[in-house]
Amino acid sequence: MQYDELKGLLSRDASIARMTRRAAVQLLAVSAVTAASLPWAMSALARESPQGLDPHTEAFRGQELLTRGRYAEAADVLAAAAATAPREEWIWLLAGRAQFFAGRFGEARESFRRVLRLNPADAQAQMMLERISMHPLPDDVQPQATVRGEANAGKAREEARAALAGRAMARVVIDPGHGGRDVGSSGPAGRYEKDAALALSLRAARRLKAVEPDLGVFLTRRADRFLTVAERVGAAERLSAGLFVSLHCDVSIEEPEVYIWGEAATSSPALRATARENAALRLETTALDRQGVGALFSRALRRRVQAVSAALAQILAQEIGAGGGHAGPFKILAQARVPSVLIIVPWMSREFEDIWAERLAAAVQRLRVLSGEAS
Repeated sequence: MQYDELKGLLSRDASIARMTRRAAVQLLAVSAVTAASLPWAMSALARESPQGLDPHTEAFRGQELLTRGRYAEAADVLAAAAATAPREEWIWLLAGRAQFFAGRFGEARESFRRVLRLNPADAQAQMMLERISMHPLPDDVQPQATVRGEANAGKAREEARAALAGRAMARVVIDPGHGGRDVGSSGPAGRYEKDAALALSLRAARRLKAVEPDLGVFLTRRADRFLTVAERVGAAERLSAGLFVSLHCDVSIEEPEVYIWGEAATSSPALRATARENAALRLETTALDRQGVGALFSRALRRRVQAVSAALAQILAQEIGAGGGHAGPFKILAQARVPSVLIIVPWMSREFEDIWAERLAAAVQRLRVLSGEAS
């Protein structure tokens, strides 16, 4: 939608009609952002700034980087924009979020404090400051800790690549979480998680087939229907899938989470996620359904499946910008005889489904490259 069309939609508002073209474009650009039209917002503002991009345009660019998980780049762009427009609390808020996800907690804390100086009632800035206050590392040791963390992450990536080398990745099964009488959680505008998970899975499957046409991509369901754990993992086993992905959405998280099976939850998020996802078992009607098809497979097979699942999870977490190292006693992962992960993505709006579908498809494509199935 072009500038004149957008302005026409709002022309009944006398205050907008009296605006300068520059001021109106800024307002409409913000509207475009809420409609997930960041490129239009940026180009509209750029056309109104013949001397170059202004702080608002840079802020929109930073927001786009943030939504794509490019946190370090977003933090740099948004910090510069905020410094140029120090009275714009929304830019400071975006900068703080990007800095937080980039691990730059000292900078994030200062950005959120700037937000509260401008608007002491901002609940999001207050919440983020509380999260930062619970972080175990003080600012003076963060740089050294970051170096150690990067070294450990690099070692883990190399181990994951070694584990994946030569692994067959000819088929992937995507399992949209919940379905039918199992509605999952509720999200934006009262939408059920089962519907969001299905829409996201369908988008990811289409994108994956577009970039990897020789990859077999299968979904456990393509409509709103209830499936037992046995039916879900059974589909992956019949297809001898190289990867089984149980896909979920959660409105309460701000970054994706990737899990593998473990005898006990390894973190507070894992404990919460396990309890939430395992609760669906109460809807399964028979003891056989609850036991599942994989209840009796051997410890040796379990160890082999678990080793590959951990390697897959490491790469997936890296590619989609999730925190790694999560495991929990998820029933659906416990029953799977093929390498399996459970992924939960932030649930913000329908527009974000396209972003996550793109990132998930790119992550699986990366797995194929590492396994030698693609170039």
